[in-house]
Amino acid sequence: MASRVLCLAALCLAPLGLAAGAMPAIAQEAAPTIAERAALLARDTQSVTALRDVRRLHIAYTQFAEVGLWDEMADLFAPDAEMIVGDRTMRGKAAIRQWIVRELGGGRAGLAPGEVRTLLPATPVASLGPDGTSAKIRWHELAMLGSQGGNARWTGGIYENDYVRRDGVWLIARMHYYPQFDGSYEEGWRNVEADLKVVPYHYTPRSAGIPIPELAAPAPLEDAAGTVAALDAPLTQMIAENAVRNLQNAYGYYVDRRMWDDVSDLFETDGTLDIAGLGAWNGQASIRRGLERQGPAGIGAGELNEHVQVAMIVTVDPDGTQARARGLELAMTGRNDDKGYWAVSIFENVYRKRDGIWRIAAMNLHPRFRADYEQGWAKSRLDPVPPAAAQAPDAPSAAPKGSVPAFSYMHPVTGKRIDLSGAVSREIAAAGAGQAPASTGSTALVDRLFEGERKVRLLHADIGAENVSNAFGNYIDDFEWKLLGDLFARKGAREMPYAGFYIGPDRITEAEVTKWGQRRSPRRSIPIHLRIQPVMNIAPDGRSARFRTRLFSIGSSYDRASTFSGGVYPNDQAVLEDGVWKLWSVAIDEFYYRSSSYAKGWTGVEAEPAEMKPNMLITAYPPDIPLTELGQRQQGYIPGSQMFNPYVFNGPAYPGYPSATPMWFSYVNPVSGRVPPHYWPDCVTCATHPDTRLDRNGY
Repeated sequence: MASRVLCLAALCLAPLGLAAGAMPAIAQEAAPTIAERAALLARDTQSVTALRDVRRLHIAYTQFAEVGLWDEMADLFAPDAEMIVGDRTMRGKAAIRQWIVRELGGGRAGLAPGEVRTLLPATPVASLGPDGTSAKIRWHELAMLGSQGGNARWTGGIYENDYVRRDGVWLIARMHYYPQFDGSYEEGWRNVEADLKVVPYHYTPRSAGIPIPELAAPAPLEDAAGTVAALDAPLTQMIAENAVRNLQNAYGYYVDRRMWDDVSDLFETDGTLDIAGLGAWNGQASIRRGLERQGPAGIGAGELNEHVQVAMIVTVDPDGTQARARGLELAMTGRNDDKGYWAVSIFENVYRKRDGIWRIAAMNLHPRFRADYEQGWAKSRLDPVPPAAAQAPDAPSAAPKGSVPAFSYMHPVTGKRIDLSGAVSREIAAAGAGQAPASTGSTALVDRLFEGERKVRLLHADIGAENVSNAFGNYIDDFEWKLLGDLFARKGAREMPYAGFYIGPDRITEAEVTKWGQRRSPRRSIPIHLRIQPVMNIAPDGRSARFRTRLFSIGSSYDRASTFSGGVYPNDQAVLEDGVWKLWSVAIDEFYYRSSSYAKGWTGVEAEPAEMKPNMLITAYPPDIPLTELGQRQQGYIPGSQMFNPYVFNGPAYPGYPSATPMWFSYVNPVSGRVPPHYWPDCVTCATHPDTRLDRNGY
């Protein structure tokens, strides 16, 4: 009989609200044997590894594009793969390579000096196929294209991709890109058609919450002990990858608010910060000093310092004590009454695990470009902000200006070392590279088996929670209110800005319909809600999650250049309900920045009035928990902190950008434990609606 993935018979945890042992009196199947459990663990480890690997394929595609590695991009595809871009179809890897070279390379090998091919991937919703050898992922993309002295351009759209596993290697089987908007930098982006069609979804609210479907039960294994020991390495490696990703994403949020003490806390005491062509700062104290080249600690009114972390691939060394991550940083900086700037950098960082905690050992930033907002990256190329004497580096940078860092990982398909000259060397990664040796400790087999099963649940939780988080943004874009409501748990809570919280799928759906109405036809404009840069905190039993995400909201219209804005969902939550990942609480802090128009960007934005914005829902469809009620229940969890309910934001205390709106955190510093000045770790609605508390996990 097929067994639900990750729900291992007697080890399955009770549904939310039922203590272990309080299950209804129904017929129970016999508990699986050790041999059967080991086989299930092997199957489930392969499943979570598969979704990790297929997500890496698309991220690698964008990383190779950034530096002009066209052959490496083509090698990610199956020989018989298909690429569809709008109304054009390319079949076979050779045809796909030709398209890449022609469209991204201008017919040339590599990038010419000053060319920009920045593809920013976002919001994956991943689903493993029922056979375990196929997968699908939906991605958003915002692309910054152009060349210095030439033209600069925006493009954006959605990928619905298919992947296949052949001979043990995952490949892109079908890349289907649906363009949604494009335009020159001078005029801004616009919809590609007057009636923008909804891109078909490969998932439903239910299947998004079940990223790994029910798979056939494998045959029991004869060597259960050997299997369990061998699986510990890849499971531990993937847990470490997620921890390093969280650390890097947390770094970005601290930089946003110039929380320099928290940023320097993330580094090893002997850590380094090296910015190519600018200089190197050695040691935690020196790094803290050098950070102030971007300005003193704290953000004042009218200042913007957003540093978005995106497109990251993490690899862990065999002994599990060191890791590397390669990714992109998109910076939006400046002052509302002055200038604004875009910047893109590649980071290739080294991390070290000490005393059970991951820290940044070496941060290596390689600036790709910095541009004045008014001119864009074709007409403006500026050096990084130079340090004053007080922030001078300790030594010259180890890398020259304009350099590209070597790749810290092998090609995910060919296994070859990536040669930045454009030719891949013949050196093959050693067998088992990146995996820790099998455990040979004396821990009892049953204990090691249980721990392996727990790690699988944690990894599955990370994927499931991110899936429903990203699906939430996708459904907003398309005004799919019924589908959005169905993402929520039976007692899930959704905050509607300036009104309050609605409880349960039906109430959430009706609130959205009342506020926004149904999707218009023709659809001449679209809101795009990218929920990116997640910091995921998974409960120890793998049944709930708290996560922080950044909102990058891109409006697009057929008739005019659109605006964009950003905020933070500081303390969203998801829960495993009846075997499906569901949203438990969603609330946004907005806006940390917004554009008054495309032409002005985040400069020239008029201040908001210092009063709560009215929301028609308050009278038309009153919330279950009004924000006014929440605001009356201020609670001080941390003595001396400024903590009170953050979700009465944009009232008299919190006008939006360009005011210096406080940024709230649901977690302490992951290295030092430093408590942020604005700390809200609890469930948003717990004080007024006890049924929405996740008591079992303390989350």
